[in-house]
Order: sequence, then structure tokens, then C-alpha cells
Amino acid sequence: MITVKFKKTTMAIPTRWEELSEKFASAFVAMCPWFEHFETGQCSFADLKTGITLALLGVDISRLKEVSDTASENIFRISELLSFPFEESAPDESGTRVVAIHITLPRNLQPKVIYPGILTRKTVDCVHNFGITSGGVVQCDITAELYADTLELLDIYTSTRDTDTLDMLFSKYYGRLPRGLSRESKLALYYNLRGYFDWIRTLPDYNLLFNRSRVSEQEPRQPAPLGTSSGIYTLSKAGYGTLEEIKALPLFEYLGVMVQIVVDNIHELAALQVKPSEIAEKLGLSVEQVFPYLNNEK
Repeated sequence: MITVKFKKTTMAIPTRWEELSEKFASAFVAMCPWFEHFETGQCSFADLKTGITLALLGVDISRLKEVSDTASENIFRISELLSFPFEESAPDESGTRVVAIHITLPRNLQPKVIYPGILTRKTVDCVHNFGITSGGVVQCDITAELYADTLELLDIYTSTRDTDTLDMLFSKYYGRLPRGLSRESKLALYYNLRGYFDWIRTLPDYNLLFNRSRVSEQEPRQPAPLGTSSGIYTLSKAGYGTLEEIKALPLFEYLGVMVQIVVDNIHELAALQVKPSEIAEKLGLSVEQVFPYLNNEK
């Protein structure tokens, strides 16, 4: 956290995704349109950083009659301290850097979503539990089938920015699509899920599934591990259960089985005297990922 002092107010602003708790949910919702503007080429990198800063400060600049030079300078200085919502690549030969939105959220920031009712505001609860509790306990009731369906919807929306896809995603996680629900709330779920699955991608237990190596340092990481339901059919075909049984597997159990299949493949190739570099190439891994399993065959 960084501490910012104004005339009568002192604010703590997150500097890492891990520090973005539910109390910053409204700030996250306000940041998400800026993420989309940047990813679709509707704003500059400088605009993105300014928008994120204003969201974290809880400032709606459209409601301000005027912004003083001092306020503008303070916003600029704070924006230059932020780095966690995005990732910059190393400069290439021409000095050019590639910037990408990079979200790793270990929790659901919107367990409840507020929307306008006829007389009063109403809430809709998320019907799925995912994330880390305040006590550090990982909770997740997402199944393999929901995971595959979610990845497909995330992929479609990333490519098309189609409103109907965003509605389908929200309905899957909140059970319904309330009338009057803001687009910002739906967009926040999209980026929250992207961030949650990208957080899973960073966990050491699943390193063999989500290879984070890049062709070059100039290439930014993909925003999230996107894919299809092919893994479900692979496990069923391999005899790990019926199709319906695999679909119902808890997400982390499903990923654990997928990791074991990769480990088994490494062992089988090693038993055939295949070189580590060739094993890595065949399985789409790095040699560094392969080596730990070469001396631990079962």
C-alpha cells in the first residue's frame, strides 16, 4: 500500500493485486471500463493510468466542475507509482515496450452485486464460491465443466466484446441477469474471472499446465489461460471416469489430474531414453520444467 495525504484525508492505495480486498470492490468495478478502453484501443497508456488512479481514489471526475493544476499534478504523480494493473515488456531494439493488462486476483471481489430496484437498491448473490478467505483458506466450488465453459466465454468476449456473451457469463455465476444491472458490474466479473484463472496459473502446483515462458521478453503474457473442454474428454478417454464424472470434478482436483498426466508422459518418454530437451519439445515445456521429474519416476 502507498499512503496518500490530502488536506483532511489520508488514503491507502493498493500497489499489488493481493492488496485489493472486497473493500476495494467499487474501485475495481470503476477500473474495468478503463481496462477495456485500453485493450480495445480507445485510450492511451497515460489515460489508463489516470483512470485507474481516479478509480482507486474514488473520484468521478465527470462530476467535478473543474480540476485544479495542483490536483492534476497529484493525480499524475500517484499514477506514476502504480504498476500492478498492467505489465510492461522489456524494450526491444528500437526501445519500444509492449503494455498489457495483467490481472492476478486470488478472490471474488463481488460476492454480492448491487443493482437499482423500483424503490430501493437490490442485490444479487454470486452462486459460486471462489477465492481465498481472510484466514488464507482457498475455497472454490467451480467444477471442471464450469471452468471449461467459462474459459470459452472469456475467450469469445475477449475476441468480440459481445454484450450477449457478457450476459451469459454473468448468468452462469449469479444465476440470473437482473434488469437494470450496470454493464460495469458485468464487465467486472469478466476481468475478475480472468484475474482469478490467471492467479491459478501462477501457482507452482500447476506449472506444468500453464507454461509461463515466452518466445521473447518483448512478448507480454497472455491475459488468462484460455482453452476448450478437450481436457475433460481426454481424462474420460484415459479412464479417469465417465464424461459426467469428469465434468463434476472440483476445479483443483481436475487440474491436479491433468498435471499427473503430464508427469506420467515425462516418465514414459524418459523410460524410452528420450533426451530432456526432446521431452520438453514434445510436451511443449521448458527443459527446466522437465528436469525435476526425471529423477523421481514412480
